[in-house]
Amino acid sequence: MKILTWNTLASEWIKKSYYPNTNDDIIFDRKSRFEQITKIIDECDADVIMLQEVMKMEYSLLKKRLNRIYIISNLNKLNWYNTVSESGNVTIMKRSLFQDTEIQHQPCDYGLYTKCVYKGNVCVFFNIHFDDISRQVRYKQWNDLCLSCLPNGHVIVAGDFNHQYTKNSRIYNTNGFTTHNLCPTYYIGRKMNIDNIITRGFKKTKGNICPWYPDNIKDGFSTYGSDHMPVFIEVKLVA
Repeated sequence: MKILTWNTLASEWIKKSYYPNTNDDIIFDRKSRFEQITKIIDECDADVIMLQEVMKMEYSLLKKRLNRIYIISNLNKLNWYNTVSESGNVTIMKRSLFQDTEIQHQPCDYGLYTKCVYKGNVCVFFNIHFDDISRQVRYKQWNDLCLSCLPNGHVIVAGDFNHQYTKNSRIYNTNGFTTHNLCPTYYIGRKMNIDNIITRGFKKTKGNICPWYPDNIKDGFSTYGSDHMPVFIEVKLVA
């Protein structure tokens, strides 16, 4: 199973003050950003795609583009700073591997919970976007997530953790789970690994290859269309 997770950067969060040293045309060109994002999605040809910060317009375009090959969840808008955002999480699953009737989506405060059947096994996917301010809130969200998936042996958690990866971090070092991405995923201000894929009951089948890391904001947006880089791995089910 090939898995792609990506924070695609919602246009509602793009402000000139956040990116003072780059060309406005690159960041505010919503159409060009989306074209770069969809180009990378097409190239990855993932079986499961978990996107964060998808706006309503981009969601509609993704449905038109991918609906023939993929089963696409509703847009799950998240609550940020006590306000419902205009953007949210979308989980996209390949029709050749999953049956629409065997997929159940359930929204939560920090993402989208999906229960499904894959190769005869019940699996749980969490498409998450954790709090971007409080470490303690992120720990609480992670603990809540772990409780939700306790009965399930096959779990994939993917998305924007907003939490810097360290080997001994409470989130990335949870007993029974494997953290797969060791590469930086965010390039604004400083190099950080805050996006990841964590699994239980799955084994990675190919070594992790870090995507190209941009030297500046202009090149980053020209290449990725977002301030986050995609995370892409391939795993297989462990009986």
